[in-house]
Amino acid sequence: MGFVLDEKTSNFVWLYEAFMRSMGECRHPITLMTDQAPSIAAAIREIFSSTRHRLCTWHLGENSKTNIGGLIILKGFPEVFDYLLKYCESLLNFNITGPDGLSDFYSTFLDVTSEWRSKESKQDLCFLRGNCHLAVANVSFLIHAREIYTISVYVPNKDIIRHEVTYEKFTFNINCTCKYWSEMGLLCGHSLRIYNIHCVQKIPEQNIVKRWTKKAMCSHVSDEET
Repeated sequence: MGFVLDEKTSNFVWLYEAFMRSMGECRHPITLMTDQAPSIAAAIREIFSSTRHRLCTWHLGENSKTNIGGLIILKGFPEVFDYLLKYCESLLNFNITGPDGLSDFYSTFLDVTSEWRSKESKQDLCFLRGNCHLAVANVSFLIHAREIYTISVYVPNKDIIRHEVTYEKFTFNINCTCKYWSEMGLLCGHSLRIYNIHCVQKIPEQNIVKRWTKKAMCSHVSDEET
């Protein structure tokens, strides 16, 4: 943690340089999340040229109260705004203008989520009527994950957004539009599902970040060694 007396670009440059020295001049962070102060953005461009600068969703939400306060009080708008803020993955998804477009989007969003839940309920019913048994207990991919990762790494989280996963079967390289791997250093559930479909037996070495493994709990590990 660092403190600066005022929000000058030079002060943030000093802060980021001190951070790099404290980390042993290692590689730049993949992503930095801050508020939208121009001085912070300028310092990041100067010190962390290869880092993705993302705006903090909390600050964006707070700023919305000032800049679009009249819309925030409209029925249904806060839910749509929250969706746009957290789940849109492209400019095309975000490009909704005018009250009619916003209303149409909100109605479509509710229809789609209702359809997904209906399909899920039907699948649950079919499962309950069928032959219930545990089919994944001995999947080698899951056994490998259990061996290397701590139990608390993956926390169940229902995701109502559909994501696109690209997979190269010869190199095992995989990428998902949810960006969980690039931001957290962990494979998302969408990527794990694709690996399982393609009968990949173990988590590829390039996708194992040592700081998340059991070894990190009892010894010093460095991802720079890989």
